[in-house]
Amino acid sequence: MAGINKTRRSFLAGLGGLAVGSAATPLVRAGRKQPQEGIDHNLNTTGSVHRRGQPGYERMRRDLVWQAWKPERFPDFIVNAHDEADVVETVRYARQQGLSLSVRGSGHNYIASYLREGGILLNVAQLREVEIEDDKQLAYVQPGINSAEFSSALAERGLAFPVAHGPSVALGGYLLGGGMGWNGEYWNRFACYNIRAIELVTAAGETLKVNGDEHADLFWAARGAGPAFCGVVTRYHLEVFPLPRAITSCTYIYSVDQLENLIGWLEQARHRQDAKIELSFILESSDTSRQCVLSAVCFADREDEAKTLLGKLLQHVPGQGRLVAREFQPLTFAEVLALTRTSVPSRMTTETAWVEKTGEALMVMSEHFNRAPSGNTVIIANYRSNTDLPEDTAYSVTGPLFLNWSARWESASRDDEHMRWMDDLAGAIEPLMTGCYINETDYIHRPHWVNRCFPETTRKRLAAVHARYDPGGMFPPPFALIS
Repeated sequence: MAGINKTRRSFLAGLGGLAVGSAATPLVRAGRKQPQEGIDHNLNTTGSVHRRGQPGYERMRRDLVWQAWKPERFPDFIVNAHDEADVVETVRYARQQGLSLSVRGSGHNYIASYLREGGILLNVAQLREVEIEDDKQLAYVQPGINSAEFSSALAERGLAFPVAHGPSVALGGYLLGGGMGWNGEYWNRFACYNIRAIELVTAAGETLKVNGDEHADLFWAARGAGPAFCGVVTRYHLEVFPLPRAITSCTYIYSVDQLENLIGWLEQARHRQDAKIELSFILESSDTSRQCVLSAVCFADREDEAKTLLGKLLQHVPGQGRLVAREFQPLTFAEVLALTRTSVPSRMTTETAWVEKTGEALMVMSEHFNRAPSGNTVIIANYRSNTDLPEDTAYSVTGPLFLNWSARWESASRDDEHMRWMDDLAGAIEPLMTGCYINETDYIHRPHWVNRCFPETTRKRLAAVHARYDPGGMFPPPFALIS
């Protein structure tokens, strides 16, 4: 067993040279009673415990939020668990004292939804063990391990997994929310579909191992419920895959005046996309320039296979307005992860959408891109060649095109204008949406979008799982399950 550290997704912006940002929001309340004077506050853990109002609490609270924007939400206690026994002790303590409990992995949630008003914040970032069984193509990982570290451990054994596009994103929350990662479409669509079993601590303080046969309803919820999951995952059992031996990329950078021409080409090319290719279209800006990036990364096993698949996709790729062309570049999996540059700007906001009408949606996005108030705006359009969802899990929305749009800025005085821009774009794209991605959606600022992350049947089933495994409401989600 080997221990392995912590840190986010900005996706393929590294291909063109810019980075992506995230969200801002109002209060999230815990929903259970606050600690009363005179009750026992002695929490028996090997990890650190920070109580609100005590020295060191505020620094710890702020440090647990990945980005520089810090929401004004204050848990009563912050517990940094060192091991699974600490998790059990914390859950049992929360139940004894009637406190709510939220769970934080690496803190990469865009809106820091784990940071609640009142209750206990349980930080599991230090649960970082990894064990790999090469012969069975199985890995056993704790939630604090990040994508780059897990990929590195697998690559040493000739294996791989559809980890998050951001190398510092930990697996815990990523898998709970579905997990849209590198080569994910070829490796069973979403990372959560590769979970074979889960070890967790329930609201009753019991340790369980759940799978498709044992506690199947809890296993169903753990694969896609995200922050609506009612337990603390301490270990995932994951199916892993042979490492592709001929990963190859093609990248083209264009001036923004080619937007309409590129969208027209993409509408034809996406029908030639193989499941082994990640096809992305990125609009990005800095304070001094704007550009379009067309990226295709092929996860092939042979060089000739990669060139054939990419050649088919990239037929008649536009040459007009092209500033840069990097064609058929060989990459290692580590280099693929390095394409994403993580940054922590002062102020951030982001949103996502799945859409069916791909060309129309891209035109809407491009129009708003040109009106963005920030010099640091990124819009990512990621194409999917197959929208079938292979298994019955809580993750239940997708589409042929995934959109993520973000802005970052420095001064708090500009918060309102950036949020207005985000709201205007969200309102324009909403009629075209088939859903949105719970891991990267601002469901605190836009609570009705939870209905777009989970269909009504899924939300009702999640509510039933809560009623069975957490009847006292120790793990309240940061949004309404049924509305």
